[in-house]
Amino acid sequence: MPLFSIICRFKSVQDIESYRGDHLNYIQRAHNLDYGGILNGKNKEILYIINCSNESEAANFVKKDPYFIIYQSYQIIPFSKKFPLSSS
Repeated sequence: MPLFSIICRFKSVQDIESYRGDHLNYIQRAHNLDYGGILNGKNKEILYIINCSNESEAANFVKKDPYFIIYQSYQIIPFSKKFPLSSS
């Protein structure tokens, strides 16, 4: 299945705590999420690496995230994993 990187930018970090519990529950249930974390440690951008059939499915992942209401924007970029090498 293709991989996509998703970068989500917040409008403001002030409202993060209001949605954090629901957001954490959502991403913990996401079966297609490989990695996720904060870029630059500034809490203004989140990076996800996700397995999806296509870009539309990746966009739906973002739109269902409880943080979506406080995202300023998001960008979806096809991603090619090169390392670590697969053992299969």
